[in-house]
Amino acid sequence: MEKEIQIDSKPPSIEMISRAHNVNQGGAGLAIYRLSEDCPTSGVTVGDHFYPGYGGSFSDPKIHLAFFALDYQLGRGTPLTVMAEDFAGNRATAGMVYHINPRTFRKDAINLSDAFFNAKMPDFERYYPELSGGNRLDLFLKVNQELRQKDNDAFYRITAQSEPKMLWDGGPFIRLPRSANRARFADHRTYFYEGKVIDRQVHLGIDLASTIHSPVPAANRGKVVFAPMKASMAIRWFLTMDSDCSACMAI
Repeated sequence: MEKEIQIDSKPPSIEMISRAHNVNQGGAGLAIYRLSEDCPTSGVTVGDHFYPGYGGSFSDPKIHLAFFALDYQLGRGTPLTVMAEDFAGNRATAGMVYHINPRTFRKDAINLSDAFFNAKMPDFERYYPELSGGNRLDLFLKVNQELRQKDNDAFYRITAQSEPKMLWDGGPFIRLPRSANRARFADHRTYFYEGKVIDRQVHLGIDLASTIHSPVPAANRGKVVFAPMKASMAIRWFLTMDSDCSACMAI
C-alpha cells in the first residue's frame, strides 16, 4: 500500500543537533540535524555545492546526517547551511555554527625534459592521434590540460551518487597497503621546460605508489566504484613525477 503524502504549504523545520563544525580548507565535515517531517531532499550547502543528507543512522528516523566537503579554493567567509525541501516543494534552511581553518597548500616546481617527453608521451598518442609523431610538448599540454580535466569531470560524475548508508563499521580507513605517498591533495604545480613556465595545474587527488599490479582494496567496508583498465587516469601520474617511476602505479 502506497504511503499517503500530506501536502502542506508550511515549510519543514530544521533543528541542528551538531553544534560546532570545524572544517579545514580542502577538508570535510559532518552535520547532524532533525527534520520536522519526511523530506525527499535535505543536506548541506557549501557555497555552490550541495551534499545530500540521509536518515537511518539513528533510532529517530527524523535525525539525518550529511557529510560535506570544503573545496580547496573556498576559505573563510564561505556560507554553510542545512537545507530541506518537502514533497510540496517548500524549502527551509538552517544556519550552522562553523569555523573554517585556512590552509596553505604545497607548491611544486616540475622541470620537464626532452628525455621525459620521448619516454612518456608516446603512451598518450592514442588519445590524440592528430599529434602522433609531432611536437611532444604540444601533446604534453593537451594531456596535462584537456585529459586532466576529463579525468576530474569523471571523478565528480562517479562520486555524485553516494550510498545512503555508512560504508564502515567503526574500524580505521587504511590506505593502499605497502604504498608510498608521491603527491598530496591540492598540490599546486608549475611546469617548466627549458627554463620557461609552460603550464600550471592543481592536483586533485593523492598519489600512492606501489609495485606494478598490486591489488587495490577498498578501505574498510567501502566499495570500488571505478577501476579503469585503459583510462588515462591509470597512467596520468607518470606525467607529474620523475622518469624513474615506470614500475609504479597511480590510484
